[in-house]
Amino acid sequence: MVSRSEPQVFSIHHQPAEPVGDPGLAQGCRAHSVSRDEGTAAYTVLAHFDPGWGFEGEPEGVTELFVLEGALAVGDWELSSGHYCQLPSGGGVLSATSPRGATAFVIWSPALGNSEQALASSSFALPWESTVLPGFPAGAMHKSLRPGDLGGSAHGGPNGFLRLVLTPPGWLSPREERHVDCWEENILLRGDMLMPGRGTIRSGDCLANPPGFWHGPMVTKGGALFLVNCDAPMPVEYRDHPPGPRELERYLETAPWS
Repeated sequence: MVSRSEPQVFSIHHQPAEPVGDPGLAQGCRAHSVSRDEGTAAYTVLAHFDPGWGFEGEPEGVTELFVLEGALAVGDWELSSGHYCQLPSGGGVLSATSPRGATAFVIWSPALGNSEQALASSSFALPWESTVLPGFPAGAMHKSLRPGDLGGSAHGGPNGFLRLVLTPPGWLSPREERHVDCWEENILLRGDMLMPGRGTIRSGDCLANPPGFWHGPMVTKGGALFLVNCDAPMPVEYRDHPPGPRELERYLETAPWS
């Protein structure tokens, strides 16, 4: 598992697909590790549910699913691409199957404070909201998946947030930033993003920042769609990036659109 205590940039699909032996719905599935919290044992994996997979039992902790492709039947819900599901701790016996197979991000944690009942939704049915935060460049939008995402002076609620975050073509953030009180995991589902010193992030990559780690600036040529997970409210502090914006402007001028 990839530690959440260190900054990370890597291709998720280059991680070996190994059986999940940890608590949660994905036990026994082949999965690519995305991250693990060494203190709480919380983890994120990209799990492959083989055709005919089934589960019946009472999952430990809180399980969140974001389905990329295929289909899962979880309790009374039929989940397909773009669906989100949260299963609370102590929710009773659960049945889940995948007759044709599926691929999904699975986020497991020992507890989330407001996870008292199971829920599911299609991200496509949720409205896009403008992402507004002091100092944050205009143009980005998000959809909140995890309940309790309150917004305000800091992103997220007491349990942080799980969001789809969309930045339009040419979006640019010229300063460095850090989040003192939370860990942040950014999974690029589609598009491109350059972050000097860390390289160009492509579809299937994960960029993660531990608390207090300065990162940025950043720019996208063709736009970017991220699945972003953090474990606490996310206040943002900024500082100037000494080389200035020229490297970002050069990327816009020379990078391919695709």
